[in-house]
Amino acid sequence: MTERAIYIHFMDAYHANRARQNSHSRASIVEEARRAFRMALSVSTRVYVPASSFFESEVARVVLSEHETAAAVGHVRLTAGDPTLEEHRAGKLVQYDVGSPLGLGEAYLSRLDSEVAYQARPGRMRAHLERRWWERLRTDDLLKDIDPFGHLELDGSLAVAWEQVPTEMGALAFVPGHAERVLAHMWRGDTARIRSYMSKLIESSYVELYMDALGAGVVRDLVRLESPFPLPTHPDSFSYSLALQALARRGELRMLDAATEGELLAGRDRLRLLIEESQGSRRTRVGQVARVRYRPTVGIVTILEEEFQAVVGLLHDTQPRSVRNDPHAYMLGRVRTATLDGPDSWDVVVVKQLRMTNPSSATTTTLLLRSFSTVRDVVLVGIGGGVPRPGSVDKDIALGDVVVSDRSGIFHYDHVTARDGTKSPRASSVSPSPRLLGGLDRMTMARDPTAEIAKGVERLRTRDSRFTRPSRDTDVLRNASRRVIRRGGNATAPRLFRGILASGNMLVRDPEVRDRLAEESGALVIDMESAGVAEAAWTHSRQYLVVRGISDYCDATKNDLWHWYAAGTAAVAAVSILEFVTN
Repeated sequence: MTERAIYIHFMDAYHANRARQNSHSRASIVEEARRAFRMALSVSTRVYVPASSFFESEVARVVLSEHETAAAVGHVRLTAGDPTLEEHRAGKLVQYDVGSPLGLGEAYLSRLDSEVAYQARPGRMRAHLERRWWERLRTDDLLKDIDPFGHLELDGSLAVAWEQVPTEMGALAFVPGHAERVLAHMWRGDTARIRSYMSKLIESSYVELYMDALGAGVVRDLVRLESPFPLPTHPDSFSYSLALQALARRGELRMLDAATEGELLAGRDRLRLLIEESQGSRRTRVGQVARVRYRPTVGIVTILEEEFQAVVGLLHDTQPRSVRNDPHAYMLGRVRTATLDGPDSWDVVVVKQLRMTNPSSATTTTLLLRSFSTVRDVVLVGIGGGVPRPGSVDKDIALGDVVVSDRSGIFHYDHVTARDGTKSPRASSVSPSPRLLGGLDRMTMARDPTAEIAKGVERLRTRDSRFTRPSRDTDVLRNASRRVIRRGGNATAPRLFRGILASGNMLVRDPEVRDRLAEESGALVIDMESAGVAEAAWTHSRQYLVVRGISDYCDATKNDLWHWYAAGTAAVAAVSILEFVTN
């Protein structure tokens, strides 16, 4: 195998903490870290893990403890800028205190024995971080760099305080929490409003130096552990999402998940070829595979790994694609049409959003439309929180059912007018695409939607068992008083509904809030992305549609159990609609 190094940036305390804040369970976080780490082992000759991750992150320690053989032969190494691991620990004890972020002051109190070899990393990290920090002042305008649209109402005093932060930080570690703490002492503004900007600047600077110093690539496009900043390009980097999709389609996920470390190392050549093939580097016996020409007219936006895999698993002639100056990983493919009025197939492009929330959805949609100018319609496909109406035939939805946005559009519940001490919602977004709604009409007339969705999810399940429908006993609906009012759902197969979607930046896990939003809007689904997609599409003179599979009821029991199945039902419904779209 050609020399190839991968730097594991995603197992640190910051990535794990963000994943927990996004409501991902510990088990799901460890699962993704383990999968991505094993992919890195398969494609590389050397895997580097920052020593700080080993001390600060339980995720890193769990994954490393399962791969002692790879560590023993030198395939995996800890790394930092200090001569030895013990000197690294001693230095960090000085750099952290009781007020340090994420409780990191306690992470270095104990000596942690490690069988993983240590390699000192060249380069001066502190000098690199200070240079990147001060470079912000040498841009045309620091304030515009932080807040290009002027929403934060920043003033020139920030630049004055910004310049002093590295000096005033003294011996403290140059990490986001410390930078914010020092800045707060010198600037009267609200540092919480620029916290995200500081975190992205500092974290990306760490990754940049490690990659450059070690000559290593990274694992891009994770889901739960995705970085909130663009990663530097490197020829050895690879996309986790594309690799996972390829392994699932070839039935190799079991090898990735269940193989012992010895079996993994013995079979790594096969996994490496599949992963490299998924990145667009496939070779056959007759030479290099020619790229298929695509002119996608439909863009499909997904947020979670299961949503992306469900959609791509239903397409034909798929091909990964990256676009310069666009951090997203795209998958091109085709949907075969079922009508005589139009082409034999539609070219589509699928993207996985980097983060949740409506602003991120607007950014992803904008970049998709910029990168693929032929796209006319944008379809948001994935899971959502359901708002059932027990006793109402056309609104009593259950887990696994699908809701498609109707002509009433999206109710953006964050978009309100405050007057005389009260808040009232303003107008909702524009209506969905008439062309796609026409496809929905034709599909429901030509086929039984329930049978069509059930059949499509079964096709997904035969390739990946995670799309299996959970037990009906796990479908439990509670009212605002937390009392169970329905158990076991109300159907054995997914049904399709049309209705209003309520969208905002609040993760709803409260049945009282759920029912209030439903009362205000009549919504059947609550999510955090559809308003951003709708607004971005409208801004760029494009149309949209939202297709949501119900994965929970927006209450305290919200979990991941129904995620894969609901993502599958939404994907099948969306692709079935596209099959009946005409010119």
